[in-house]
Amino acid sequence: MSFPLFMKKLLLVALLALPFVAAGGELVLTGAGASFPQPVYTRWFERYSRVDASVRFDYTGSGSFAGRDLILHGAVDFGASDLAISDAEFAKSPRTIWQIPTVLSAVAICHNLKGYPNLRIDAPTLAAIYLGKITHWNDPALAALNPSLTLPDRPIVPVHLTESGTLTDIFSNWLCAASPEWKAKNGGKISLDWPVGVDGVGNAGAIKVLRETPNSIGYLELSVAKRSGVRLLAVKNPAGQFVFPSPATVAEAAATYPVPDDFRFLLLNASGEQAYPIGIVTWLMIDAHQADPAKGRKLVEFLKWVYKGDGEKLATTLGFVPLPENVRKQVLARLHQIKF
Repeated sequence: MSFPLFMKKLLLVALLALPFVAAGGELVLTGAGASFPQPVYTRWFERYSRVDASVRFDYTGSGSFAGRDLILHGAVDFGASDLAISDAEFAKSPRTIWQIPTVLSAVAICHNLKGYPNLRIDAPTLAAIYLGKITHWNDPALAALNPSLTLPDRPIVPVHLTESGTLTDIFSNWLCAASPEWKAKNGGKISLDWPVGVDGVGNAGAIKVLRETPNSIGYLELSVAKRSGVRLLAVKNPAGQFVFPSPATVAEAAATYPVPDDFRFLLLNASGEQAYPIGIVTWLMIDAHQADPAKGRKLVEFLKWVYKGDGEKLATTLGFVPLPENVRKQVLARLHQIKF
């Protein structure tokens, strides 16, 4: 199987930088992928070292696309991604990769319209803003969503992330479900067509633009948005309720969402009365047939520790949302099926 040059370099870096055994004699499990859950994974690895000092984790937050490619090609012991592996990607790999969800979050819609802390919005209106069809905060569509407010005649400045990534992909998928025009323009695309707006390079760049640009609107991962202190909008869900993103509203979305046996699902537009409609799922990706029994057993022991409650409790302290109890039980049952 041939790889693009950038992938060969990435594989080479991963293989050279991630040793099998540390100098101190610990068994090293290597992983790479999603950066958004990296804070909670790092906390898990640190805490688990007190449980089992014979194993160490070496994780690189290289992005979801890299994490999926590296695990599919056997370059790491586990991958991580905020986007599930597709059937087409599975077909190209000789490995049987299982995707198990770890924690949840949300795409928070943020704004810098000073003096308006309780703004409300829905998906069709937000799509129209990013398409350049709605340009001012006192547009009739926004006024109808906020009948108790007198919105100002100020220009809206949409902010979006410059680079392609899972946060933008999830945000776009949600808009596609509500706006045929957005779907026609951006459905299925990795690099989106932004007819209007200001670029923000990564989360830090988007935060900077939102803070420094009056009348702007944008999107951030929930824990990032909370730490940054930007204002959040309440978003209309399928039950007709306007809800702010929070651990409670994300948890309600997960509790009411049907989860398939392969755990591949987008947590969008859940049916709960107070369910936030733009949830994020992130997965760890592991081989169902562990070629190295010693590493495989250590990895499974760690994951059982996570899902039996200790790891999930730590996640809440960092602003992430644990899995619902029924999904945790499904994952634990799946871990017992891994072969060494």
